[in-house]
Amino acid sequence: QWDKIFIPFFIFEALFSLPVFLVIKNGKTITSLSREISPAVEKTSAVLYSAALAWSAAVSAARFELFMSTVMFSGKILTPFMLVLICACVYIALKGIQTTGRCCSLVFVLVAVSAFAVLAVTVKSFDVYNLTPPLYDGIMPVIKNGFSAAARTSELGALLLVSPLVNGNPKKGFYLWTFGLGLFASLMLGFISGTAGAYGDNQIFQLYALTSLAKFGTTVKADGLITAMWVLCALFRTSFYILLSAETFNYAFRPKNKTPTYCVLGVCVFAVYAVLASKTSLFSDLLSSGINEGIYCVFVAVIPLCVFAAYKIRKKTRK
Repeated sequence: QWDKIFIPFFIFEALFSLPVFLVIKNGKTITSLSREISPAVEKTSAVLYSAALAWSAAVSAARFELFMSTVMFSGKILTPFMLVLICACVYIALKGIQTTGRCCSLVFVLVAVSAFAVLAVTVKSFDVYNLTPPLYDGIMPVIKNGFSAAARTSELGALLLVSPLVNGNPKKGFYLWTFGLGLFASLMLGFISGTAGAYGDNQIFQLYALTSLAKFGTTVKADGLITAMWVLCALFRTSFYILLSAETFNYAFRPKNKTPTYCVLGVCVFAVYAVLASKTSLFSDLLSSGINEGIYCVFVAVIPLCVFAAYKIRKKTRK
């Protein structure tokens, strides 16, 4: 629907980016600000954000397994495959941020090229009459759709922690990433709505539904291309979350050997994934219950604002 196109952009940009920007604008992270408040706050924030990132990794893996088990291999047991995938994610995370970052950059280029290739071959199917007017179903569906879409972009929370691991100006990367993602998501959602119409609204994976209709030439279908990109995205997205979760924990607790942290997190991610993927209804109910949105709101907005305010108060009292 039309109102699904722009609401995620506005909510994502206007509401949730502000607390993140307040934290990272001077090259800080949520844990480094917490350290300047007190050691107890630092360790508490590290544990909370490490757990939240591990949760995001598990949800990402469960969503990927849902796609594979419902679209690609219906009725098949994919637990062994997912175990291998998560082990590979832990191995990639252990290679460090440079390896993970370079691989993610390559995947980003491949995904962008693939997405625009799909748009190019399906543009002839776009019909403006498939779009519905703004607020067609009232204000509440708009808010719900926008908030749910924003909660899926958990990478915004990762920006609270990633600045010590990368070089350059974090503010520049912040602006490029947030505005670029918002524009890209708006374009894709708008195109899916205008092309697939009501059929797309009834699909779990709208982009795949769109690509299943697209062909390159007369024989090569685009859904295989997007599936390959989805595998790479799931692999490196989960790897990035495990890496950031482990580094956040190690930053606060400073263990002599950092490798066990990665292994323990890998086990935790697989355990949570296994619970979420045990029943499709359980995962669907979780996503529709608002729990994921609540977690996102707390870790991207509430905690950063509270830590930033406490940091400012602490800074003034020291003067």
